Amino acid sequence: MGKIIIYSLLAISTVVFSANAAKIPIANQYYEQSFVKEFKTSTNPLLTNVTKITADNSGKLYALTSKGIVTLNNKTGKWIKISIIPEEIRTQLKPGITGVIKQKNYTLSASENGLEKVKADGKIVHLIKSPVRQLAKYKNEVNAATQNGLFRETTSGKFEKVFIKYKGGEALAYFDVRGAAFAKDGTLWIATPGGVIRMKGDKVKLYTGKDGVPYMDFTCVKVAPNGTVWFGTHMGAVLFNGKDWGYRQGLGWLPDDNINNIYIDNNNNVWLATKKGIGKIYYKKMTLSEKAVDFEKFASKLKRTKYGYINGGHLKKSGDLKTLYLADSDNDGQWTGEYGTAECFAYAATGKEVYKQNAMHAFRAMKFLQDVTQLGAKDQRPPVGFIARAIRSTTKNNPNIGSIDHDRKEQKGDKYWKVINPRWPKTLNKKWWWKSDTSTDELDGHFLFYGAYYSLVCKTAKEKQEVREVVRKLIDHLISHDYTLVDWDGTRTRYAELGPDVLNHSTDWFQDRGLNSLSMLSYLVVAEYVTNDPKYTKIIDYLINKESYLINSMKYKLEFGFGSGTQFDDEMAFLNFYNIMHYSKNKALKEAIGWSSYMAYRLCAPKINPLYNFIYTSYAMGRTFSDPWGKYSISPWKDWLSDSVYTLENFPMSHVIWGNKNSQRNDIVNLPRQQVEDITEDTNTPANLKTRGYRTNGKVIPIENNLSVHWDNDPWQLDNNGNGKEVSDPTMFLLPYYMGLYYKFL
Repeated sequence: MGKIIIYSLLAISTVVFSANAAKIPIANQYYEQSFVKEFKTSTNPLLTNVTKITADNSGKLYALTSKGIVTLNNKTGKWIKISIIPEEIRTQLKPGITGVIKQKNYTLSASENGLEKVKADGKIVHLIKSPVRQLAKYKNEVNAATQNGLFRETTSGKFEKVFIKYKGGEALAYFDVRGAAFAKDGTLWIATPGGVIRMKGDKVKLYTGKDGVPYMDFTCVKVAPNGTVWFGTHMGAVLFNGKDWGYRQGLGWLPDDNINNIYIDNNNNVWLATKKGIGKIYYKKMTLSEKAVDFEKFASKLKRTKYGYINGGHLKKSGDLKTLYLADSDNDGQWTGEYGTAECFAYAATGKEVYKQNAMHAFRAMKFLQDVTQLGAKDQRPPVGFIARAIRSTTKNNPNIGSIDHDRKEQKGDKYWKVINPRWPKTLNKKWWWKSDTSTDELDGHFLFYGAYYSLVCKTAKEKQEVREVVRKLIDHLISHDYTLVDWDGTRTRYAELGPDVLNHSTDWFQDRGLNSLSMLSYLVVAEYVTNDPKYTKIIDYLINKESYLINSMKYKLEFGFGSGTQFDDEMAFLNFYNIMHYSKNKALKEAIGWSSYMAYRLCAPKINPLYNFIYTSYAMGRTFSDPWGKYSISPWKDWLSDSVYTLENFPMSHVIWGNKNSQRNDIVNLPRQQVEDITEDTNTPANLKTRGYRTNGKVIPIENNLSVHWDNDPWQLDNNGNGKEVSDPTMFLLPYYMGLYYKFL
């Protein structure tokens, strides 16, 4: 305890922050991108309750449904009913049949009633009486997955129960075997409610939730030609590529979660049969660069107003991108700022003019958020430099309708909440409403963008001067109003409290002391960098030496272990870390914030977040810090790049946010009671422990199972209620991708 206290007092003078020439690895270029195509009952009534799916020797697909046997017309892409059915297909898709294997002199036919041997003369021999779920064949070996265990055909033609003994002497697959399938090398994969068994010869391996198996209520097993093993379950599909386990659950992946059957074609396309249709998961080899091009195209569809403010979008019909419509954001500044920053990195990394133009357009948008607040009636103009949260065209509905009632309702649970009327003042030219009561997260987006735009894009004196003017107005507004944003009504906004009187002396603001101190220093650093005005240097020194802002910033939020604390604070902190570490001239400040950001990185590393990882690595690779007790490495952990690339590669191509359920998974560790988002909450109680958690590998639910609109979401939250009527902001991908490209991580 004494060591920690002493260190906090000596932090500024004793920490030594150094770098060496550590080599940063570069990620590979090509990968397999997953795509989804769904044939839903809602659009094709023939695909009602699909129980089985298979193909003939030519690869033509057939499926058994409650409407009969249907086939896929490859030319039209539609499933049609057929009158002439090949005998082999008819046999395989006979209702109740779970598997058919043709041998030289007989046929094995598995069903819900057992296993039969049908001889060439038509004679039937009953081999197994319990329900057979699946048959598996490799060369001359045949196995049957049954309700009563795993059975294997003997040389005499009988089927005998297989006794698989494991390390502790326990018997595996002794009963209730849900499926079995061979890989090309003869490895047998067996699905049971107790785990997945991999068996080759006398070598046996059991995989359970602790090994990463997401869900184990299996229905079947299939092995793709490339060796990936797919498992159907009653709640999604599970896959294993030999290294990592994956989970495909929810309407973003499947027509329905209950997988009746799986077929995998020669091109490794996975076809999944459900009661609500057929899902197809397929892969294309591509690069992250090609993915970025696709995401840029989608981003262009999300740009709102002539200024191009960007945010996620909305869909009138779930999952239908043709019904996309845009609505104003509560935070045009941060999200457009992050998009603009992405384009700055893209231009700096590639030199392509299109990215410069995008960045310049974003600058006009960001600047207008400052200009628009001065275009209204005199009594509705805030002090110069104030920025709007968002703008809305007056051709849209009046956003002030009902705002007073909303404010009063909010005020009941928040004594500082402002009742401000109008919340959206109108410009005198009657073209725009602008949203007031701006917060620090908007400021974060502005200053991140201005620093990147000035350093990476601006070339001419005129371009740089434009940035200086905007930054100077904004930072001077904050300084002249006790480090606070003052609205048109002459009072401080609800969440832009950055002054020492409040942060250092009010118990109501102690939770925000660290982050808001960090933010204010970051804003001043950007202003100092852009304007080169020594007055900002003096203010930085004052806040550090007289008001303890550096010490405050060392711990940017209250937390009780990973997963705790307000999660969107993490994104705000990392944006501010970037500004200080790349633009500050103050060595002591950078040394201390380098150590502070290392503590933040350790807590956030399990988030497998490429933005946080790339921001941190951009200045921390090979660095150390020293204190009175020694010298320590603060380099990012060895999986920083693989985690980041995984998230970028597995970021869904569709952008649609669907609900996902992960609390039922077998590979989940729930967060303990004290590790909540807000200390005033008690959501992780024993009665409600399944709300938040992480996987047994120590990392959060991956992006393909937890897509959000922005990186400020809570990735520890296991379930979400997305209904397919919202789309993610492509900036989530573009900003870390272009940053990684610029710093040559990719």
